[in-house]
Amino acid sequence: MLRNLLENIDTKKLVAFGSIALLLVLVLVLVFGNKPSEDADVIPFEGTSQDYTKRARIVGGEKLFRELEGDKRYDSFSEDIFKFGSTAYPEYKELKDSAIGFTIEEESKNDSGEIILSGTYGSSSNKVEVKLNLLKNYRLQTSITDTKTELNIDDQLPSNSKFNLYISTLPLDEEGYYAEYSEIEDKLTIYIDERDPSLSTRAVDDIKSKIGDDSYDSSRVEILFPPPSIGN
Repeated sequence: MLRNLLENIDTKKLVAFGSIALLLVLVLVLVFGNKPSEDADVIPFEGTSQDYTKRARIVGGEKLFRELEGDKRYDSFSEDIFKFGSTAYPEYKELKDSAIGFTIEEESKNDSGEIILSGTYGSSSNKVEVKLNLLKNYRLQTSITDTKTELNIDDQLPSNSKFNLYISTLPLDEEGYYAEYSEIEDKLTIYIDERDPSLSTRAVDDIKSKIGDDSYDSSRVEILFPPPSIGN
């Protein structure tokens, strides 16, 4: 019976059906397997609340967001990516209706916990390598290198400012004051030991000397004195 059934099959029709099925498979592969890559420099509608005048648009950063433990380090990372892109690539010198976009293509972590990324900017095909070290108080130490031009401007990246690195060492109990990081305000808080304005000046001068450059930012510093004694 099976033999008779096989003999009655029209071979030409079978070949035709097989060809059609193969063609459909190829079409599906082309449509769904080769989607055009997202233009990282295009500002997404859902991301218009982000400040793309100082932060890069990151594509494929969902895993990194978790690795950096939230938005504070992630925003710092995007500011570093923005700074490098605006310095390295002429296309980003003047931004009007676009963003500096960066697509993360690979991510790994070495034995010391350093996060290593590779990716490309929207306006350059050059491969870029990024190394991130997580510091205390949601600070980052960042290294970015264009692997083709070997450009590296680590000393200019916002995360690497000495003020940020100082914050990563807090809290510190110093003579005349106590310095700590306020996570809610994202500020350096200085508690002065006594209600003496000269002590606050001395404390700020001491912190500036420890930082060692002009990256001290008074807008990110809060100075608190002890409450007045009862009867004074």
